[in-house]
Amino acid sequence: MGTNLKIHYDNIGDILYLDTCQPYPEQESDELDLGIVARFHPQTAVIENLEILFFTKRLAQGKLFELPILAQFWAVPREDIVLGFQPPEMRQYTEFAVA
Repeated sequence: MGTNLKIHYDNIGDILYLDTCQPYPEQESDELDLGIVARFHPQTAVIENLEILFFTKRLAQGKLFELPILAQFWAVPREDIVLGFQPPEMRQYTEFAVA
């Protein structure tokens, strides 16, 4: 299975961050499109981080924009999903992780 994608929004800077790892100084970076910055692994050139500048402005314009990433969702059975750390006696009420 691949790396988890972490999503963070900076409300002050209006930047959406998509990260497969923490950014680090050795990464190469390039602006893929106006306001879309990619950070690459220095040896493999694989995109590890994306920064989408002016994110809410882009949404407000209603324009579709595509990112140069492979989106792959893995099917996880509902009974394997655990939301939070509820005690076992409470899980029967959440419909998730019911034994």
